[in-house]
Amino acid sequence: VLTPEELMDKKSGLLEKLEQLENKEKELERLSRELVKVEADLEEKAELLHAKRMKASDKIQKAFATYLERVDLPKARLEMTWEKVAASVHGTYKPVFMFAANPGSAMEPLHKVASGGEQSRIKLALKAVLGKHAALSTQIFDEIDTGISGSTAEKVGALMKELADNQQIITITHLPQVAAAGNTHWKVVKNQLENDTTSQVNPLNKEQRVDEIARLLSGTKVTEAAKNQAKVLLNPL
Repeated sequence: VLTPEELMDKKSGLLEKLEQLENKEKELERLSRELVKVEADLEEKAELLHAKRMKASDKIQKAFATYLERVDLPKARLEMTWEKVAASVHGTYKPVFMFAANPGSAMEPLHKVASGGEQSRIKLALKAVLGKHAALSTQIFDEIDTGISGSTAEKVGALMKELADNQQIITITHLPQVAAAGNTHWKVVKNQLENDTTSQVNPLNKEQRVDEIARLLSGTKVTEAAKNQAKVLLNPL
């Protein structure tokens, strides 16, 4: 049983709902006007955000060209274009990376034309550029060197080592040229049991570093030649 006060509150609530129903058209008009105002405000702020991004992207593209050479893509071109999209927390434009690996090639979306190795190197170059303009204490590269080898891997390792002058760089790699560029090494060992899998991360001393890089060079059977080459990689002239 409701008290008189509760009945009065219930009556007020019902009258308010009744008034809203009776004035539905007016309420819809009010909400429509408010929606138009909010959408206009959103569009204005989105255009301001886009203008700032355009200005920043010009600077990034200029710096990026230098880093493409550093990752052994000296003739490649990368440009950022913008595609209008539905409004979200990221604005009303999204970046589209256009790429051409060789002179004379048409610019096409990066994800459609770049090989796995090219995409890996472009990601590294982009991280290198952005890392110089952001207060990043650490960057982690998880097999970002996939699809490359030889002198290209050496250049990628050298760039990572340079980045490590200003921030901590943690790299997971299977390439000896990249691994040798590190100052400290850990070996990740995975143990698979019947119903469980565990991973161990073991720090390597100077001797073990040589052995592990030699193993990356020669495979299961570590040869003296591989050890000698590992020493050269770890201590370049």
